[in-house]
Amino acid sequence: MSSAPPLAWAHDLGLVEGYNDPDRGKLLCPGENVERQRAATVLARAFTMGVLK
Repeated sequence: MSSAPPLAWAHDLGLVEGYNDPDRGKLLCPGENVERQRAATVLARAFTMGVLK
């Protein structure tokens, strides 16, 4: 199963923003492992925005 549709959903809601790449701008990398800090940020945003309760 592709992680692209859930990632697009999370991006549309503003839960994820992507990585800053100096040459290519913001990038989303669906196949990449996520660091703990980034996952915590997404969860915190989801709770703050009411996506998770």
